[in-house]
Amino acid sequence: MKKLFVISIVLVFSFVSCVDTSAQSLTHHSIEGIWSTRPNVTEIGEAGFHRFNLSWGRRGFPRIVDIVVDLHSDPPIIQVPELFIGDVTNIIESGSRTELTFFWHRWEVYSTVIFHFNEDGTMWIEPPADGNTLFPTGLTLHKIDGPIRED
Repeated sequence: MKKLFVISIVLVFSFVSCVDTSAQSLTHHSIEGIWSTRPNVTEIGEAGFHRFNLSWGRRGFPRIVDIVVDLHSDPPIIQVPELFIGDVTNIIESGSRTELTFFWHRWEVYSTVIFHFNEDGTMWIEPPADGNTLFPTGLTLHKIDGPIRED
């Protein structure tokens, strides 16, 4: 009886651990990275580089980078270089759609943006209902750097 109880507990904890790990892995690696509307941004010369200290290492990219998302930093952040940086406060992922809520310190306001992922690994940003955004909505964004996905 004691052996059966121990095996049951181990199985339950294993299942919970696997479910939680896979959900976290999916959320933390799909949106997380450096995104640009230009797929070959890394081939552009050294002039005007951004330098990012990210949870997956130090990176340098030309100033045409559009969005940086680092969910493993403390606090997790989303950034539009040279414009603003925000603390990510909530992530909802459903299929090929990710909704990020974050706090913009510059304006002291919360905002939510919806990202859609394409089959080829690119994404696009849904225009907000009110039309106010500083993101490149409707354009295809390419992931030019980010942590390696662990499937």
